[in-house]
Order: sequence, then structure tokens, then C-alpha cells
Amino acid sequence: MHDVNKAFLEKALAAPATIRPDRLAKSGKKGTVEGMRDKRVLTDGTRTVELHNVAANNHHAGIVMVYLPKEKLVVEADVYNPPAPNAPPPATVNSNWVNLSDNIKRLSMTVDQILPLHGRIMPLAELHKSIGHAH
Repeated sequence: MHDVNKAFLEKALAAPATIRPDRLAKSGKKGTVEGMRDKRVLTDGTRTVELHNVAANNHHAGIVMVYLPKEKLVVEADVYNPPAPNAPPPATVNSNWVNLSDNIKRLSMTVDQILPLHGRIMPLAELHKSIGHAH
């Protein structure tokens, strides 16, 4: 994480939450900011959550997707926003959609579904269909 971003987040976490204090604010503890580069794995010994940088993405160089291996699910924002149900396919292929597909393949993820935070959950096959890839 860039030092400027980390400093900003640390300052924001240190500010008192006076309107709607959350559990962290009520606990009196200080929040922790941790960075990552290409990958970060979080586990409690039973469940695993993987955070991955979406490499070569033109939306934002630091955009991250979340992979839940047990669920075979990728969660992302601003990379793939599926069209409305029964909408015609886009006239041109969205390069961010291709980039997401390429990153899933590059990372050898076993994915059945994608959960775009600005859309509805979709089968990975729909992403591949929309970009002209048969997988």
C-alpha cells in the first residue's frame, strides 16, 4: 500500500466516530491498516479468503478482487458489471471484463460464479460468453 494511502486511512481510523460509533469506536481500540501487493491470504484455519491484485487493469492499478475457494466465487467491484437480464450484448467488448477473465485464468482459480458489487451474481460462463471466450 502506498504510504500516502496508508497515512490517510490511519488518520481516518483515528478520528472519533461520534455520529454512529461502531464496535471498533466503542471498544476504544485503534484500527489497524495492513497493505498488500499481489496477494494476501486470510484464514481462520477452517475458511480461506484470498485477496488478489487485478493485474494490468486499466480502471485502477491497485484494484483487488476477493476469491473464496470453497465457494468457487470471485467478488469484485468496478471490473465486471453485467448487463441487465435479457439485455443485448454490448456492441464492443469491455477490456476490463477481458482483464478479469485473464486474471482468473492466470491465477488458476476454480470459479463458478462472480459477485460484482455493482450488479447481480453471475455464472463465470456468462462473463466468458460476453467477451467471446468459450470456457
